[in-house]
Amino acid sequence: MKTKVISLGRSMRTKLVLLLLIAAVIGAVGALGFRYTSQQQRLAELEASPDRGTVRWYAEVAKANGQTKVKLPAPQADYPGSTADYKLEQALLAYTLLVAEPIQEKTAIHDEDEIVTAYKFRTLEYLSPRRAPLCPMCPTVDVPSEFLPLKGGEFVVTKYGGSLQMEGVWIEMFDSHFPQFQVGNKYLLLTSLNPSGTADICGGSVGAFIVGGDDMIRPMNKNSHPVKEEIEKEFGNSLEILKRHLSRSSSVR
Repeated sequence: MKTKVISLGRSMRTKLVLLLLIAAVIGAVGALGFRYTSQQQRLAELEASPDRGTVRWYAEVAKANGQTKVKLPAPQADYPGSTADYKLEQALLAYTLLVAEPIQEKTAIHDEDEIVTAYKFRTLEYLSPRRAPLCPMCPTVDVPSEFLPLKGGEFVVTKYGGSLQMEGVWIEMFDSHFPQFQVGNKYLLLTSLNPSGTADICGGSVGAFIVGGDDMIRPMNKNSHPVKEEIEKEFGNSLEILKRHLSRSSSVR
């Protein structure tokens, strides 16, 4: 028995390929349409969610949109000493001036809609006597358990900002007025040290300066303020000149 071989002509093969391509396109369009509809339904659900505005909500919206990163602005904080009439002399009388370095950090969600980062600092040098805390009875944030026990000269600063991952999305909360500290850097800080082991920085970023390898100091942001302007004008942003002045100044004895 002879086997009959069926041979498709070139025209028939071309038509078959075209039909297969059309079917594939229709399938892809259908899948995209389904995904788009599902995405819109999910976004509509999130828009009406009671969790709207929380960090998790932003992560879920980003995920629904196919995003892997989100940047959120930090809340505006009112720090003591941030007013435009606050002078360096006042700050030196109210705050403890020291050089310290962050040695550990922890980022977490606070009150569901804020990201905060706690920094454990180690004091390298006191440039003034330790001042009494500005508000010893005021409530303070808890020290992360990972930071305990705090050794002598160690303290914790907690501020808005930081990055963490949620729902497969990196969420960053940034504070343009008070950038994040960096482990490995040294800082000149005007601090109010609390009995709990926490510390507050004068005016937020006003009382925080990065110490360079040449002992030159620079503010953490470019916003003008009398404290920063006086340090630049009187001491040329030199830590060594500032230290010599403080050693002779009765205001720190």
